[in-house]
Amino acid sequence: MEKRFALAVTLGLGFSMAVILGTIGIMDGFEYELTKKLREINSDVQLIPRKSFVEREPIEALLQESSLVKKFQTFQQVEAFAIKDEAAKGVLLKTEDSLGFSLNERPGVVIGKELASVLKLQIGQNMTLALVSDDGSFEGIPNLYQVSVVDIRDFGIHEKNLRIILVPRGWLELMLNSKGKTNLVQLEIQAFAIKRPQQALQIKEIERLISQSLPSLFIVRPYWNEFKTLLEAVEIEKIAISLILQIIVIISIFNTLAFIFYLKSKKNQEIFLLQALGLKQKSLMLSWTGLLLLLWFMGGVLSVVFVKAFDFVLFNSDLIQLPGDIYHLGKIRLMLEYKDYAIVYAGALFWILLFDLVLWRQIAKKSILSGLRKEFG
Repeated sequence: MEKRFALAVTLGLGFSMAVILGTIGIMDGFEYELTKKLREINSDVQLIPRKSFVEREPIEALLQESSLVKKFQTFQQVEAFAIKDEAAKGVLLKTEDSLGFSLNERPGVVIGKELASVLKLQIGQNMTLALVSDDGSFEGIPNLYQVSVVDIRDFGIHEKNLRIILVPRGWLELMLNSKGKTNLVQLEIQAFAIKRPQQALQIKEIERLISQSLPSLFIVRPYWNEFKTLLEAVEIEKIAISLILQIIVIISIFNTLAFIFYLKSKKNQEIFLLQALGLKQKSLMLSWTGLLLLLWFMGGVLSVVFVKAFDFVLFNSDLIQLPGDIYHLGKIRLMLEYKDYAIVYAGALFWILLFDLVLWRQIAKKSILSGLRKEFG
């Protein structure tokens, strides 16, 4: 009976800690996957002209001289409508090299999988693009161009899969009459920091460089800018939920204490008899505390097993597919750092030791003689 009770208590404690770790891991994993995909699409920093298009040469000359910039590329992008039969969708046309593709000036486009699903498009089928043929100011009359879908890709983020269409640079420059111009510059910064607060300092340096050399010409945006509010909310929610979920740990610790009380009631006679024979109360207390610490340690080991199981199911199970229009990503993995484990385990240990102290203060109030009378009377 005692072994089964101990196993159940350990499983409960391990599962409760795994729930907290899993919650933190989901949020960290969401943040990691989202920022990773955004960085792949947007590079480190984007420069957006305040007006539609600017000449490429001045900005290229400036960036080539900067020691902050590791690499840069200039692209073109313009909003348009994609039309197939009676369905239409607002899209963003980007030159194919903005995402590392090469269409070799083919009269075809690459679209995201969500757009293909909405417009019911397959590779080899045609669709119509409606865009203006001037400098991108949208003051002209839209023209219609029929293009062929040469590839359907997963860009990693629901909104990008729904909006982005990659087109040949030469074709877009011809349609917009914008040869030698740009309205999107993407930068890779030297030794770009991992943490966003440090990244923000580097981006401030880029802003200073641009404002000094090309005042009021570009808006400087970090790669996470369009999801800035969401990422800040995730950080706040992670702390709040972690504190709230401590209730689960407290409940599991009550189960642990119930196990201790159960053992105490079963072994009361032996405890008071040992004390009467000279066993110090401090030694007895250390023995009980050691048992609690052993249960805590085993619970921690089991929580790691549970977390690994959660991660495997979350990422590999077809039954768990996140709705992209809500969570932006289809699948995520649990991402946990050592400090996350340390915080959760330290919180559980704090409650265990606190309740252990309260328990032994109550036991210490009883004298050995009264205990012997009660148990052997």
